Amino acid sequence: MMKGKTIMNETSVSRKECVFYYPDGQKSNGIQAFIEYYSGKYFLDYSYNVKEKEEKICEIIEKGKDILPEDVVYLMRWKTGDKNAEGDIINCYGKRISCSIGTKVVKVAKIITPNSSFLDIYNLLLSENMSGMGTVYLLTIVWALSGMRYPIYDKYAKIGIEAICTGKKPNEIEYNYPPDKGSRTAVEKMYTEYQRQLSEILGNDWEKKREIDQALWTYGHQII
Repeated sequence: MMKGKTIMNETSVSRKECVFYYPDGQKSNGIQAFIEYYSGKYFLDYSYNVKEKEEKICEIIEKGKDILPEDVVYLMRWKTGDKNAEGDIINCYGKRISCSIGTKVVKVAKIITPNSSFLDIYNLLLSENMSGMGTVYLLTIVWALSGMRYPIYDKYAKIGIEAICTGKKPNEIEYNYPPDKGSRTAVEKMYTEYQRQLSEILGNDWEKKREIDQALWTYGHQII
């Protein structure tokens, strides 16, 4: 399930209570309340998050092996915040990413299987030598090519889940930037720990539910 309201599976009980804060500082608990509130703010508070774009991203991911080069470029413009419709993708650090990544990612999509591990996909992407694509961007492609079996990762989603796991407010979290993309063991350790934290709070309910990503990303931006 990639669209629609997230309903947590009652048979999959979270292993740890979800304790979070509202923007006014009020402390609360309950994973469903957290998801509903903060996934709603994802669109309300950040005007560049548009539902039509989100739906398009889900449609692209659902293509699986039939993903097209232009789909990959659209995905990366969305992830980087690049508003250009043509030409190279400009990431958030001002670095250029060639649109040729589309063809390279499609090549990987044809090779992987439903049994491919995160590291299988990541290593294949690394072998394509995509300039300008750092660790977080490569993990975005892993997320997409896996059909959301593996989570999307970025600074704010990490801060969000870290805050919940530790009982702290998001602005109290000290964020450690991800390792260089070529440091495979370190990337694997970081990404596996992130998945562990998701499972600690959500059990197995985090897979393929975009609202959870949206809620964590939004919560990670909060200054409370």
